[in-house]
Amino acid sequence: MPDIVEIPAIWLQGSACTGCAVSLLNSFTPGASSLVLNELVPGRHISLRFIVTVMAGQGRQVVDVLKDTAARDKGGYVLVVEGSLPVGDPLFGTMGEENGREVPIAEHAVRLARNALAVVAMGTCAAFGGIPAGAPNPTEALSARDLLAREGVSVPVINIPGCPPHPDWLVGRPWPRRSTNWRARRCSTASAFTRRARAARISTRGDSQGSSATPGASMNSAARGP
Repeated sequence: MPDIVEIPAIWLQGSACTGCAVSLLNSFTPGASSLVLNELVPGRHISLRFIVTVMAGQGRQVVDVLKDTAARDKGGYVLVVEGSLPVGDPLFGTMGEENGREVPIAEHAVRLARNALAVVAMGTCAAFGGIPAGAPNPTEALSARDLLAREGVSVPVINIPGCPPHPDWLVGRPWPRRSTNWRARRCSTASAFTRRARAARISTRGDSQGSSATPGASMNSAARGP
């Protein structure tokens, strides 16, 4: 059996609503369990080591996972940032303690990014600042790219904006490489939806010309898919 390459991933959450993480958990093909338990593409497995929204651990032992990953897998892990990163005060958005000092999430992000293979800015807040960075921006929230540029960290940053982004935008691209049938099924589903939507528009126009049916009702049924 060929060796499977483990790609560690850390998911940090700053000034965010957790909507991006929840969107990922709603991934359909592949499902959320497949993302963390199975190979996403042949020979590659994503080892999601840290994500506050769903992990059961808490306290010092889980914060130590961040340090261990940065030291043991230097240059080989992916850092996912959700939410903008506040820098206006050391007490904004803290996680864990060091020597009695609360550590800001922005500091964690900078440390981890220095040794990361790449950084994924997941969602509009992480990619461009979003609502937390809106004027007057009292927390001085920054996007991931802006924070790393300010701190002189040179690492590839991939922006995936959206509020929240569709899960396929993060996991959908590599999936067709695993199964050619997936592309056929997706095209078939899209074609079926298009046919239903076209029929619904025709039906809706007919309704508006004299029928007592509620306009849009046919479209609502089409939106449920085949």
